[in-house]
Amino acid sequence: MMISRIRICLVVIFLLTAFQLNAQLVYEKGGITYELSETEQTYVVKCQLPESVMDSRQYNLAVGRSRLTAKNIIGLGILFRTHAKSDDLQESSFQNYVDHTSDSFVAVVFELTERQTDVKNEIIYECRKTNIYFK
Repeated sequence: MMISRIRICLVVIFLLTAFQLNAQLVYEKGGITYELSETEQTYVVKCQLPESVMDSRQYNLAVGRSRLTAKNIIGLGILFRTHAKSDDLQESSFQNYVDHTSDSFVAVVFELTERQTDVKNEIIYECRKTNIYFK
C-alpha cells in the first residue's frame, strides 16, 4: 500500500515537472493569439485568428501575418526559455519579452509547415528543431 502511494506521488511530480518544462508560451498581437509548445523533435505554434477575418481576403492577409510572426515566436521562445532558466522568468512575462526583444535578433526557420484544424480560424505551424538557426 505504501509503495503504490510513493509511485503515485513520483508520477505526479514527474508530470508536473514535465509540464513546467514544456509549458506553452502565449503571445497576442493584432487580435491573433499564438501558443508555442514543443515536442522532442518539433516546435509547434497554434494561431487563433479572430472571428472577424472570415472574409477570404482578410483571412489570407491574417494567415500571411501569422506565418511571419510564428517564425519569430519560435526563435523568441527558444531565447526566452534559455533566459527563463538563468534569470528565473515566468511564462507570463513572455508577452513583454517578445515585445522588447523582437528587433534584436534574427532567427532563420526552414520548412515551416502549415495546417488547418477542424476549429475555424485556427492554424498550426510546425518545424523540426534542426531547421532553426540564429544569425
